[in-house]
Amino acid sequence: MKKLLSLLAIATLLIGTAFADNKIENENNKKTTTTTSIKGIVLDMNSGEALAGVKVVIAELNQEVYTDLDGNFEFENVIKDTYHIESEMISYEKKNLKVDLNVSDDIKIVMKNK
Repeated sequence: MKKLLSLLAIATLLIGTAFADNKIENENNKKTTTTTSIKGIVLDMNSGEALAGVKVVIAELNQEVYTDLDGNFEFENVIKDTYHIESEMISYEKKNLKVDLNVSDDIKIVMKNK
């Protein structure tokens, strides 16, 4: 009878430890999934005018958008992190920026004519 009680006590301890370890592991694996919108404008370096039709890409997410008639662009539901933003347009030099969304989610891209 003592052996049976000892085995039950050990089994209970082992099961309790396994559940506790699993709970700690799950809490450590949780990532913050706060999302935001990245908004910005693309301007000509010389004139300061907004540039329409510029392709803007987030390389890490393989997402691209084009600027509207006022030079504005927006990426929605992006997880706050650091990304590389690329912009390109015919007759302009390609522009690459590193953006930390934990600091700011408003971007101003100034492109230089070739």
